[in-house]
Amino acid sequence: MARHLETDSVQLYDVEKQSFVDAELRNTISRENVKDWENLWLPEQVRIFNAFLDRGRAIANLKESFHRNWSKKVYDLQTNQNQQGFALTCEGKTQALMIVDLNRKSRLPNQNGRPLVYVDFVQSAPWNMSQENGRTNKYRKCGTIMLRKAASFSASLGWKGLIGLHSLSSSIGFYERKMSMTSLGLDNEYQNLTYFETTVEQAKEILRQGDYDNVNINSVRI
Repeated sequence: MARHLETDSVQLYDVEKQSFVDAELRNTISRENVKDWENLWLPEQVRIFNAFLDRGRAIANLKESFHRNWSKKVYDLQTNQNQQGFALTCEGKTQALMIVDLNRKSRLPNQNGRPLVYVDFVQSAPWNMSQENGRTNKYRKCGTIMLRKAASFSASLGWKGLIGLHSLSSSIGFYERKMSMTSLGLDNEYQNLTYFETTVEQAKEILRQGDYDNVNINSVRI
């Protein structure tokens, strides 16, 4: 289904400047975003990979999301009517990408079967990830903003802000502590990854945290 291009004005925290900077979040992943993945993200991932090898670190400690091919994912996205892409940009560079699926249902007992926005893939640019390599992240809040957007999108569809996702092992703490989502445990039908969802109240709390003042919190009422 065709969707109008929408741009949200958000802010990221620039660690070096110790201040917030303006950013844009669009409901599409453009060719320019894919070029950033190819020309900026991939070389940085190679640099991080080589730095791990030089220090004798286990490759298993690298970010699990590094294997993702966003060029292929965006190509597939163009023919999937049940998916929607989002791109976060700041200072002329793509800072995070997300693809959500609109054909999933809630598994939580009190809301079982209700539609939700399923976060199929979400990834920050490698310079915004903690790699345990002593380097300071460029921007913070990328992941938080993308998850809030998923909840905002769910609310705009009349789905109470409900979202769900399978977490890579390196991100479990983020979804548990930062986003306060509910864990449904390991999913042996999905690569044995931990599955998370929000309740209606958790979705409300995510939206209350900011970035999307245009969202009517009352629309999340059950």
